[in-house]
Amino acid sequence: MRGLQGIFLNPFIELFITFFLVIFAADMLGLLVSCVVKNETQAMTAVPFVLILQFVMSGTIFQLQGAASFISNITISKWGVNAICSIFNVNLMNRFIGLPHNPDYLFEAGHLSRLWFILIVFSFMYGAVGAIILKLTIDRDKR
Repeated sequence: MRGLQGIFLNPFIELFITFFLVIFAADMLGLLVSCVVKNETQAMTAVPFVLILQFVMSGTIFQLQGAASFISNITISKWGVNAICSIFNVNLMNRFIGLPHNPDYLFEAGHLSRLWFILIVFSFMYGAVGAIILKLTIDRDKR
């Protein structure tokens, strides 16, 4: 019997890299939220909205179209789920149970690399925006 096969590495290493990138991007988003708000109370109010946006707009629960599809593209969870589904070759599983092929779950090295790159870009983007906001507001404390 053939074991689990990864796209270009051992699937457990691919999953480790994916989870690391998702967690790192989520940490950077959390730091961005902490740079925007002034105190812990405001952070505790803002974080549930950010989390709900991540869960609902990821596109995994139901198909999103129009403006919702655009919002989905700016969530970390969408790209993380797509990477995990690509690693596990969900399209192959879908074929056996009669579900349609999903182009977001391609079992290809280029596709997985692109998804990882997007997660890295989100991490740097959130970190850079947070640093800029902090730099602009730290002296004046206008948060």
